[in-house]
Amino acid sequence: MPLWHSGSESAGESAGQLGVWNRVSLAPAETRNGLLMLTAYGLLFVVVLQRLRQLADLERLLRWIAIAAMGMAALGLLQFFFGNSKFLWMYEHPFRTTDGVVKGSFSNQNHFAHFLALGIGPLVWWLQRVIGEPRGRHAFGSSNAMSRFGSGVAPYLIGGLLAVTVAGLLTFSRGGVISILAAAAVCVLLLARQGLFGRQALIGLGAVTLLVAAALTIHGSTRLATRLESLLHIASEDQPFNRRMLWNALLEAIPQYAVLGSGVGTHREVYPQYIDEDPTVDYTHAESGYLQLGLETGVPGLLLMLLGIYFVVDGCRQAFQRDGDRRASAAAAAVFSGLIVSALHSLGDFVWYIPACISLAVILAACACRLRQWHHAASPTTDEPTASESEITEWRVPRAAWIGGCVCAGLLTVMMVQTWWGPAFAASPWESYRKLAREQQAARRRTALDTHEEPFDEMARLLEATVASDPADARAHIRLAELYRRWFEVLQRDSANAMTLTQIRDAAIASQFESPESLDQWLTVAIGPNREMLDKALAHTRRGLQLCPLQGEGYIYLAELAFLEGQGEQAKPSYINQALRLRPRYGPVLMAAGSELAMAGNWEAAIETWKRAYHDDYESQVRIMEIMAPVVPAEFFMENFRPDRIGMGRLLNHYRGLQRQRDVQIIGRRYIELTVQEAEANPAESLPLWMSASSTATLLDETQYALEFNRRAVQAAPNDFNARQALGNKLLAQRLYTEAVEQFKWCLSRAPNDEALRQSLMAATKGMHDGTQQPVASHVPVDPTASVPR
Repeated sequence: MPLWHSGSESAGESAGQLGVWNRVSLAPAETRNGLLMLTAYGLLFVVVLQRLRQLADLERLLRWIAIAAMGMAALGLLQFFFGNSKFLWMYEHPFRTTDGVVKGSFSNQNHFAHFLALGIGPLVWWLQRVIGEPRGRHAFGSSNAMSRFGSGVAPYLIGGLLAVTVAGLLTFSRGGVISILAAAAVCVLLLARQGLFGRQALIGLGAVTLLVAAALTIHGSTRLATRLESLLHIASEDQPFNRRMLWNALLEAIPQYAVLGSGVGTHREVYPQYIDEDPTVDYTHAESGYLQLGLETGVPGLLLMLLGIYFVVDGCRQAFQRDGDRRASAAAAAVFSGLIVSALHSLGDFVWYIPACISLAVILAACACRLRQWHHAASPTTDEPTASESEITEWRVPRAAWIGGCVCAGLLTVMMVQTWWGPAFAASPWESYRKLAREQQAARRRTALDTHEEPFDEMARLLEATVASDPADARAHIRLAELYRRWFEVLQRDSANAMTLTQIRDAAIASQFESPESLDQWLTVAIGPNREMLDKALAHTRRGLQLCPLQGEGYIYLAELAFLEGQGEQAKPSYINQALRLRPRYGPVLMAAGSELAMAGNWEAAIETWKRAYHDDYESQVRIMEIMAPVVPAEFFMENFRPDRIGMGRLLNHYRGLQRQRDVQIIGRRYIELTVQEAEANPAESLPLWMSASSTATLLDETQYALEFNRRAVQAAPNDFNARQALGNKLLAQRLYTEAVEQFKWCLSRAPNDEALRQSLMAATKGMHDGTQQPVASHVPVDPTASVPR
């Protein structure tokens, strides 16, 4: 990041100097939050460790973990079968619903399944404790375990195990299902190896297995089998940016930050520098706990985690070797099954970054640590603490140290609450903004021939509320900057002096104002109150980059807005180069880089750069059309940028505005061809496509094709009023009165008070009686490769 170094490589970079970055983390606020979370988990570990004074305490904790898993499974199943698409029947997530898979209170079904996997080992252990361990027999031959079966908790445990297993399988999460099955298998095998798994427990597990199979036969077996089968074909996942590409990028990035890491919370800003193509998904986490640790904390953090895993696993191993202590060995099996699943699942998911999941793992780690200590103490296991156990669990400290510790803990609590108070209140407006922004993005992508108006004021209100509650949210600041910049462009279109931001910037730089005051006066006259949008955009851009200098799009905004502070043309290349270093495949960055090449006269390189930007986002498409369409024919644009159907529709609309009729004909025919192909490939969603093809054919004066496409629309949706009315009007215009009468009668049966329809029906009926009807035309074939108008 040359713009954040004390030295510079060129005069341009010196002009764009932003300061000196002298912090270890590249996102200090995120790293501070992460360290506080680590502290919280450390306190949880210490508290649990100190509460485990005897084996009975540890066993009680395992039962609570099993109950938590059963409760979460029950919640997930109830929500799955009786839900309303909202989490807990009241929370509406910005992007996800509870439909289709079991999720419980987790937004991601993978993490829900992992939570169950952590609890299934303690659940199997509890079932073994109740019915499984071989015992003496009564005179009539029934065992003590079986005598408790009818009156104890065993039926509830079997039901709970059934619920956990079925809920886990109905997540249809490959990693989650494997984790649940692996945890159960590990626990059963370890218990059996110690001779702790009796016949009754096997019968109970067999019954659960049969019930699970029956439940899946009724609901979900085919889908689950398909998901598991896809493990064999993971390389061919239908994803534009899959996990393997992300992992390859991280493996390339980790050596660059091996010493201390990039800083906790920086993954989402670092990986775009190393990916092979621009992702369609924003990966907030690395999809691998180990790779994210290696990137954000470097080799030291990764080694500490591996050392911790070895320590707790070794504690369970030593508990297995405790001769004659069957209870400790059984408990160790339950603990080990959860810990090993946590370690293995983290190879392909970020379960360590989910508080509920890592909290259970921390509790199990504390149990493993206590088992290790008891092994080294070599004390017999009883429900009363022995002398050796007391030496482990009771630390005697001076009163002054105890008071000092309480004061430190109180101060730490205040700091943690203060740090997380703002983000907690910022969560609601931020999620509302994300939902609204996602809807607007989808609307922009759907829009082809029509313009789309965005609720800028509402989105700005939500983002301003976010940064007001959490001023350290770097991404919210950059989003605000981008929003105010786009809002300014929209306001300028309707202003008296309709200059674009680029035109204003170029004019301001060319004028070479002698002082900032004279520049301010000129801007006030040139753009009036819209100037406020630019000032806000610049302020939020600088604040966002100060909080996290890895946000590449922020440097593009600086390149466009720095003229407000009197910076000349020489700073722009340094900002663009910095953006390219951080976001080498991001559409707006490539768009700006291409513009810079075009201004230098290198049009060939500019077009090659714009090709990479064109398919990235809507704004890049619009800007490229504005630049290229007035100076190139339609064939050149289509050949070089290869727009899809929606892009072709936008291009058609743009050339219509330029009144280039020849180009409109060429683009319109290609648009119809793509639309017909998509309609025939997706019959269930073909109505709007056929109607769009029909309206475009009308625009091209291809009346026969317009009529045929409208007929196909009615065939796709026979009960659609608008399609039938449009078809009737086309038939009437072409004097096909008999068919027109049929369509108008159908429409009037749905809207009997529509006077316009009644007049159209009368005109069609009169035409039939006057004998002026055209011969019925045969339907035009719609093979897009052969018969679409060219």
